[in-house]
Amino acid sequence: MEIADQQGRLHSEIFTRPEQADVARQKLWERVQILANNFGLVRIWIQVDAPFWHVNGFTTADGDVLKKLPATFAGDPHPWRFVQLREEAGARQSLDKEFAMFKEAERERTQQMFRQARVLKIVAFVIAGAVLVLIGVFALKFFAFRSNRMNQ
Repeated sequence: MEIADQQGRLHSEIFTRPEQADVARQKLWERVQILANNFGLVRIWIQVDAPFWHVNGFTTADGDVLKKLPATFAGDPHPWRFVQLREEAGARQSLDKEFAMFKEAERERTQQMFRQARVLKIVAFVIAGAVLVLIGVFALKFFAFRSNRMNQ
């Protein structure tokens, strides 16, 4: 997979076992969709004419769409096919929106960790105070018991 701007290109495919080609293509397509989503790609280009790609939404590119083909992909005379993943105008906004949502989720997670830390700090102080009170009570009892024994 080659990526240029917000577009991807599946360069080529070669199979040592042609009978397993469709299974391999399905796995490849699942992975490509994940990559495309992660990179915020608008469309994916391909020059392979296997029926699998037609079934999965790839159509022949006409003149208007071919103008959007990145220059780094051009050069091969085979016909281009593409699949549109999202609108171009909304792609950048969508990425910005997703990033803003991610930042908000991280901010909330950080605040929750600080709240938990404050609660744990209070619990630790209460336990430490209780231990100190118990030590003080036992010390008083010990000294009172010891002074009673010495006075007898």
